[in-house]
Amino acid sequence: GNDRHRSRVTTPLPPNVRVLPPGEVPPGAVVVRIAWPYNLTAPAGAARLLVFATAEHLGCPGRIAEGSPSWGTLAHGMAVPTRLLTPSLYSLEGLASCGVPRERIALAPHGVSPAAYAPLDAEQRARRRKKRGWEGRFVFLHVGAGTPNKNLKMLLQAFASVAHSVGRDGGDRDGGWWGGKGTLRPTGKQQSRPLLVLKGLEALYGSSAKAKEALQAISPPLSVDGPDADVEIIGAQLSAADMAAMYQSADAYVSASMAEAFQLPLAEATAAGLRVVAPAGGAAEEIIDSRHAVLAPSILEPRSSGRGFVVRVDEAGLKEAMTFVLTNKTMAETARELGPSWATVRLSAEAAADAVLDAAFVGSW
Repeated sequence: GNDRHRSRVTTPLPPNVRVLPPGEVPPGAVVVRIAWPYNLTAPAGAARLLVFATAEHLGCPGRIAEGSPSWGTLAHGMAVPTRLLTPSLYSLEGLASCGVPRERIALAPHGVSPAAYAPLDAEQRARRRKKRGWEGRFVFLHVGAGTPNKNLKMLLQAFASVAHSVGRDGGDRDGGWWGGKGTLRPTGKQQSRPLLVLKGLEALYGSSAKAKEALQAISPPLSVDGPDADVEIIGAQLSAADMAAMYQSADAYVSASMAEAFQLPLAEATAAGLRVVAPAGGAAEEIIDSRHAVLAPSILEPRSSGRGFVVRVDEAGLKEAMTFVLTNKTMAETARELGPSWATVRLSAEAAADAVLDAAFVGSW
């Protein structure tokens, strides 16, 4: 873990998880290291070392601890058998580009508890939405730090275009809705006025200030907070139960992220039965089910600074994808029915734990 953040995040570790101080490794132990910067030096006494690492830019991760062996050293053998652990094939390809043999990289997707996110019945959901002030609104949820890779400015600009098209009375102002087969056509229907909820973590990332800064560049402008606002910003640290309730009360989840090794909120939204909008390409395609998700067009392009690539989503395509999930009731029913089962089979915490244990104990090192 990272001691620098331990005093700022109060959520306790599960009782069966031990954080071992440096130097306190039982002889012969298999050590799973989750730390930053990355460190490939095995602690004294370890029989095997499994290091969690990600390559969200499809290139070598930026920082490695002073004195640590380099990524390429894994190709030549280590005094203590060492593997990397990463959550997606996309990230695995990035680590492999650093010279790490693929057989030295284990895949263990992140997992969620499907039961904790299971959709609510209509009465429970209505009560929670009323308590939040979300009655009569179509709620797009976004969960993230607000860091540059989250691409908040583009997300907000696409949402502003959608909100402007719908109009403040919920009507179709511009007469353009997704009519299927990639075309836009008017439907003549009244739509719920959308609300974008940005959930960050102020104590750790200063996410609220990042969101407000991005909002200043948006045209047409979006109103923030208040009973009739376009955007609601939540920076408080919430319990796991409160976070699950937020997903269960929303209508859709949206991401415009440019660089992710996984995107756990996509899995959480899927488990909650939400419709999902995310950029095509990247790790998102390994998480979501296309039957209740829309992938916005995107391309891989080289980073402007540093090595690797970013997923550059098309803003117009993102707007159309958001419009589609806003207006397609059939997709809402499909997501509610199929999302939780998809999460149970493909994205469960149990499956994630099994993958870590297999990486640590199964097969030849």
